[in-house]
Amino acid sequence: MNVLLFGPPGTGKTEFVKYLGRELDRKVMVVKGSDLLSKWVGESEQNIAKAFRRAEAEHAILFFDEVDGLLQDRANARQSWQVTQVNELLQQMENFDGIMIAATNFSKNLDPATM
Repeated sequence: MNVLLFGPPGTGKTEFVKYLGRELDRKVMVVKGSDLLSKWVGESEQNIAKAFRRAEAEHAILFFDEVDGLLQDRANARQSWQVTQVNELLQQMENFDGIMIAATNFSKNLDPATM
């Protein structure tokens, strides 16, 4: 299951994910861009794949906070690696056997495929 939470700051997106984790008795694995992005070409994609594998193995809720930093619209990409990072995240989302939740204050900046 993939869920996108969006809205202004302070509306309870992160708190909802914590609540859901408690209700489902599952660990919430919070992932930020700084956990995944690397200066080395290809390493960011590997880090994205590792995060999904770890969440699946631990039966954790995978939570991408401020996901707009990771799923920028590919139409605005200037470098090929910007496209491959978004592609990797979208493919992992599609094939993930678990609960993935993403939150953003800027849903209009997301790649259309995110929806």
